[in-house]
Parts: sequence; structure tokens; C-alpha cells
Amino acid sequence: MSATARGLVRAGVSAAAVLSVSACMPGGGSSSSSTTSAAPPPATSSAADIQPEITKPEQRELTPAQVRKALPPAKEIGDGWVDNRVVPSTISYDPTSCGDLFLQGEQAKAFAKEHRVAEAKHDYVTDGTDADYLAVFVYSFDEPVPVSLLTVAGDAMGRCSTYDLVYSDGQTQSQETRGLQVPAVGDRSMGLATVSGSGSTLNRVTVLSGHSYVVVNYVGDRSDPGPLLRDVARTTLKRMSS
Repeated sequence: MSATARGLVRAGVSAAAVLSVSACMPGGGSSSSSTTSAAPPPATSSAADIQPEITKPEQRELTPAQVRKALPPAKEIGDGWVDNRVVPSTISYDPTSCGDLFLQGEQAKAFAKEHRVAEAKHDYVTDGTDADYLAVFVYSFDEPVPVSLLTVAGDAMGRCSTYDLVYSDGQTQSQETRGLQVPAVGDRSMGLATVSGSGSTLNRVTVLSGHSYVVVNYVGDRSDPGPLLRDVARTTLKRMSS
């Protein structure tokens, strides 16, 4: 793996893992609606923010053991993948509001602090070469994950078309945000690609499923990483339902 790709792996791992390592996650709130008022909803609400019903096994709250079990072994990722371990770096964003892209904004941090009950992650690389890298993260909560978190993340794409990653050692890395087409998975999903100043690309899908959400990150040479991200997310959701 090139030095630029390794830097992007650092960013990709930290982007999702910060929910588990950050000590600053202020408390969250909730929204409600009235069945007696005929007034239109606020301009900030949308049909996409309506919480889905909890009807599937993979939508339930998971225990720490169930979350760990949900992480696929390398053989279920596909041919050529082997288990790996990457130690995440602690990062921040400039501007800080661009953390919304990765569910690290104030709303997401607040929800995590108040309701997170379990989390786990696993890394993989391709066998025989270190060119391709994959990471899977699973987080579970004692309340359904607000689908509005992905609305906030999507809204951030416009104002965070460019931003900087700031590492704990003070180094910075410029990033450019791009949308990523990923087939629908779970209750709601969002694809995202971030390109570093050196040209390396981190591809990411975030999938909400009731009380949990899954993140899959990929750095490598695939021209269309969408199917891989979709398949790994589906495999993880299937394991969550068992």
C-alpha cells in the first residue's frame, strides 16, 4: 500500500472509529410530532427522516457479543481477502462541522453518548498484496438510530466539498468529497468518497438498521467499489440477524 493510501486508511479508520474513542459526546434529544395539528411539518423535516418500523432481527438492539459476531470473517468478504489489524488514529476536521459527513457531528455525538451500548470493528487486506484495504464497523444503541443523521451527513456534502483532516500529531491532509453510488441497503444508506490531495480515495457506505448502523470503508484500485461495499454491508446485516 502506498504512503498516500496508508494516510487515507488512517483517515478512514478514524472517521468511523471516533465514535468509540472520543471522550466528548454531549447528550442528545428527540423529536416528536402531533396527530392533532393540520399544520405542515417544519421545512427541515422530510419523508426520508421518518423512522422505519422495527420488524427485522437485524434492526434490534445488539449486545457486545452479537456486535462482535456480526463482523464477517475474511472468507465471507470474498476470495483473496485476509484478516488484518489497523490501529486507528485520532483526527479532527477543519472546519469542524465537516465531521457531519462521518456521523461525527454534534447530533451524532450526542446520540452516541446517550444511547450507544456496543461497538466493534475489523480490518481486512487482499492476500498477496497490500493494495486493497477494507474495514467494517458495527455500532448498536438502546434506541433506534435517527435516520436524520444521514440527512445531516448528506447535507454536509455541499458545504464540505473540500476540508482538511487534522491528525493528533498536527499534520493535515486536504480532502475532497464526492458522492458514491451504492445500491440501497438496510433502512437507509449513504455512499461517500473522499479523495486526498495526493489522489488516494477512501470509499465508504453507512447503513442504518433499526438500533444499529454499519460502516464499510474501502481503499483500493476497484473502479466501481459500490458492489463490494453493498455486499459486505449485506453480509454484516445478515450476521446481525442471527
